[in-house]
Amino acid sequence: MTSAVQQTSLDAFFGARDKISLRQKMVYDSLLLGPKNDRMVAADTGLPINQVTPRRGELVGMGVVVEDGRAPCPFSGRETIFWRIETPWVNR
Repeated sequence: MTSAVQQTSLDAFFGARDKISLRQKMVYDSLLLGPKNDRMVAADTGLPINQVTPRRGELVGMGVVVEDGRAPCPFSGRETIFWRIETPWVNR
């Protein structure tokens, strides 16, 4: 799945990237390693799921994280959404 991100959204994001929360950065860094669902991010970061999901949602709202597709969760076997980094900070 691809999505277009407005230039104004990118400008706002890159202007604020140094001001993101520690938990947002932890979620972002986990997703840099490859697409994951929220439970996988929680396992990777050690954060409770109820702290991962809102932080990932905030990153989605910034246009930085996008849905990568749906697949069975390695933990439950149930279909779940996997997320990936759409706009890496690395090259900015």
